[in-house]
Amino acid sequence: MVELKKAAIGELRSAISYGPSHLELHHPDFFWYGVHPTEALFTVMGRGCISVVRTSTPDTDTVVGTWTGGRTGILHGLRTKTLPHQVIVFGTTGFAEQQKTTHDYTPLVREIMTFFQTGISPIPAEETLEMFAFMEAADESKRRQGAPVQLEAVLKDAQR
Repeated sequence: MVELKKAAIGELRSAISYGPSHLELHHPDFFWYGVHPTEALFTVMGRGCISVVRTSTPDTDTVVGTWTGGRTGILHGLRTKTLPHQVIVFGTTGFAEQQKTTHDYTPLVREIMTFFQTGISPIPAEETLEMFAFMEAADESKRRQGAPVQLEAVLKDAQR
């Protein structure tokens, strides 16, 4: 993901993140396994998601998020088989995709250790909250048969 963020694509306009999104009865849909492609989407898109629309079938979920500046982020959660998490980014001058999937967790463990040592998260709390609001808004859109859901409304409901 670090290399993908450095790709020479001009200004980021859109991204597609896909991967396994198996469901678990005791968790809201994306909060179980769909959190991983959601995290990848937010890694490249960052904050600024305004609203989401979700289409859901027994095997697949597709969530289209609209970000500030007219950017779009698309999440495909797949349940038919185990797939790697992949991301494609589209910019004003080109596109790039994650070229390799690695099971080397060394960079992640380094970040975790730094967090334990300093108490400072490598991800701003606001971004984490927005990511969870994105997943909840996607669930609400599913409950509303694909109607758009504003993240601002989800965050306000959470404060009650």
